[in-house]
Amino acid sequence: MSPERHPRRDALSLGAAAVGAVGAATIAGCGEDEPQQPKEKPERLIKADEVQVGKPKLVKRPHGRMLPGREFEQIILVRVDDKTIKAYSNLCTHADCLVKPKGKTLHCPCHEADYEPTTGEVITGPPPKPLAKVDVHIADGWVMTGTA
Repeated sequence: MSPERHPRRDALSLGAAAVGAVGAATIAGCGEDEPQQPKEKPERLIKADEVQVGKPKLVKRPHGRMLPGREFEQIILVRVDDKTIKAYSNLCTHADCLVKPKGKTLHCPCHEADYEPTTGEVITGPPPKPLAKVDVHIADGWVMTGTA
């Protein structure tokens, strides 16, 4: 069997060798520090004492997307206890409608969906997944974007 008669076999062998070399290089680089993206500067959202336990609050999202109807994406803040505030995007994971606090849930009026405020998990309706989490922390009495 000459190489001229089996170019596909040769190409497959060469391709397998190349994949193996790339895989080895990837494994060898696993322990190295990868360059990290610069962190965005934390921004103040609201005084922490304005968010009460059991009363989710909507606040403007810095750099939020503009949505149809000239509305902007917001952040839903949920105080779990004196030291913990959780935050979620108010964009429904079903159709990007605006979720707002309603009674004891976070409600999307487009398809009557409800989310659990302290976890962002879907309670009822068609959304396929929980609300997107937003990193926030408390610093100097303010709810701030990002992690501490």
